[in-house]
Amino acid sequence: MADDELRDAIINGIRTLLLSEPECREGMAQWNSDAATIKRLMMLDRGAVGVPHELWHYLDDVDIRVKDRDYAKAQIEHVEDLIRQWTSCNE
Repeated sequence: MADDELRDAIINGIRTLLLSEPECREGMAQWNSDAATIKRLMMLDRGAVGVPHELWHYLDDVDIRVKDRDYAKAQIEHVEDLIRQWTSCNE
């Protein structure tokens, strides 16, 4: 997969996860499964794609976001900003 394709796949995957944030523990299993797919894509980056480190935290923190809605709001806003910045740097 070319670097541009990899970056786009990661960005689209993160955007999909942002739209499917679970509200309770019951929704976490499917979300974590979907997040694992994105993690596998992110592991393909050898530095050329420049995956922001904070995305790894986002993918790992779903349990915290479910428990703490203030944390969830702040982290989601931060990830949305990161995606916008990452996208604009590569246009």
